[in-house]
Amino acid sequence: MFQDAFVDIKMENYGKIRIGRFVPVFMFQRMQPDYEIPVLERAYVVNGLTHNEKQMARQMGVNYIFDNDTLPLHFSLGIFNANIDKPAHSKDNNLLYTSRIAYKIINRENIWWKVGSSLSYRKLNNLTLTTIYNFDTLISGKDFRFGFETQLHIKNFEFQTEYIKAQINNDKADGWYFLTNYLLMKNIKQLYLLKNTTI
Repeated sequence: MFQDAFVDIKMENYGKIRIGRFVPVFMFQRMQPDYEIPVLERAYVVNGLTHNEKQMARQMGVNYIFDNDTLPLHFSLGIFNANIDKPAHSKDNNLLYTSRIAYKIINRENIWWKVGSSLSYRKLNNLTLTTIYNFDTLISGKDFRFGFETQLHIKNFEFQTEYIKAQINNDKADGWYFLTNYLLMKNIKQLYLLKNTTI
């Protein structure tokens, strides 16, 4: 399956601009690579409230991404095709706007604590949202989503949690998860506990 096709324009000390088809920066666990998630799948609420679930969350657009370990701060702002049912096929000119900000309140070598938040908005035009509504229901109107996140790392112990909510016209879909794990031996084994909620 055709998934990602993008170009990164890197600006020294000022982040990068990504242009093409890729996953918009929205929700912490959705942006984590598979090798950083100790369970097989992402949380139900993350998969359920991802934009464009039909194309594995991919959208066409542009995303500014700033990551700096010295500060340490993450900030991103994206603009994407909001009403798309397959690659390069738009139903109108409405746009999806996304943003995420995260900051490490504590940032030491073996102990750090990060908090963050995500926001998105788009105007829907006869789209199906199959993870929220029936597969044949066409939705039009306002789609506003936001989430809060935190991650704590203390030596071999890690904990992270997110709450995510979608407000679609007068309807609401939300959920949360928490995930904690402990590394018994470096690069060998770990214990983990996952609590999932459905939307």
